[in-house]
Amino acid sequence: MKTSYLTSVLLVILLAPIIIFAQEDSTFIEPPAPPKFDFDFRSFPGMTPKEEKALLKSLKKDLRNELKVIKEFNKNKYFGFLRESQFKNMNFPFIVKREKLIQQREREIFELEVKTEALAAKFEKANKNEKENIKRKLRERLNELFDIKEENRKQEVEELQQELEELKKSLKVRLNNKNEIINRRLQELLHEDKYLEWD
Repeated sequence: MKTSYLTSVLLVILLAPIIIFAQEDSTFIEPPAPPKFDFDFRSFPGMTPKEEKALLKSLKKDLRNELKVIKEFNKNKYFGFLRESQFKNMNFPFIVKREKLIQQREREIFELEVKTEALAAKFEKANKNEKENIKRKLRERLNELFDIKEENRKQEVEELQQELEELKKSLKVRLNNKNEIINRRLQELLHEDKYLEWD
């Protein structure tokens, strides 16, 4: 009798949630679609016409003209390039010669990116006769841009190879002097080196 009572209580406990939730309205309401998101660089991060004018003024005249062409064609790209120009035209007073070369190459790449984008915009608006000429110029610019980017990659590879060689040398020296390095660290940890200081 006790077991049948326990069994019936367990059944009630297990079946009660199923019965309760089964009585709820089972119609599924579709959530509303998310709003369409059209990214606009002008509103993010909040470029004012005054800032736009100041940024344009800091650029070379030919680059300003190219950006105006891009603005007519695609405002998002225009404002993206304008924001990027802030960082490409920064002057760092305390950089070494190698970093100056990298910065100069990055600036060249940026300017060529703008010029190629402007040529692509001009191509869209050009008539049939002008399109071949623009396409030829665009190919020349892209060749130049490719060469500069590959030169950057080549420089990065050379620097990584130098760093790797230095690490290999360091590893070899450390392995050859393993016992001395371990003994020094042991002395530091056990404070046995207090009488071995220079001063």
